Amino acid sequence: MLKICSVNKCNQILTTNPREVGAVISIVDPGCEHWRNAQLTDPLSHILTLNLEFEDLVEGGRGTLANDDHIQQIIDVAPEMHRKCREEKKQWLVHCHAGMCRSPAAAFIAACACFPPGKEFDLIHQMMRSKSDIDPNMLMVDIADRLMDRKGKMVMALDSVQAIIAEKFENRWNLK
Repeated sequence: MLKICSVNKCNQILTTNPREVGAVISIVDPGCEHWRNAQLTDPLSHILTLNLEFEDLVEGGRGTLANDDHIQQIIDVAPEMHRKCREEKKQWLVHCHAGMCRSPAAAFIAACACFPPGKEFDLIHQMMRSKSDIDPNMLMVDIADRLMDRKGKMVMALDSVQAIIAEKFENRWNLK
């Protein structure tokens, strides 16, 4: 089971139920240290991990953007993580700081890397049903779409849920 969460929730799960986790993709801001405490302890060596550092940005400016190398690492490790968690019936955690932008994008990318082209719309809509308070990072999805040669299908799938995301944001903050 793929679970999108915040760094705090990830650490809570890894502290209370470490044997239920088979894989973790961690995305944090460069130089962030507090996320490492739970994951890198010796009893958790059975967990496949991918640790990435970049900020939740979608265009240039100050900070570290997601790049081809970051996204390729997600694409490369996803099938092995998926296989391990499916075979061992364990959770696959994908976290960023808040669990709202980078980790949903990484989870979508990972899911697309595990399934053949043509499933993009189903995968993003399934994610929206399971975790509705997300706004996947478009830069990450755009890079993955290009690297996996999905011919714009991942970006179109994400675009298809943008109205849902905007409406939930407006309702949450009473912006209507």
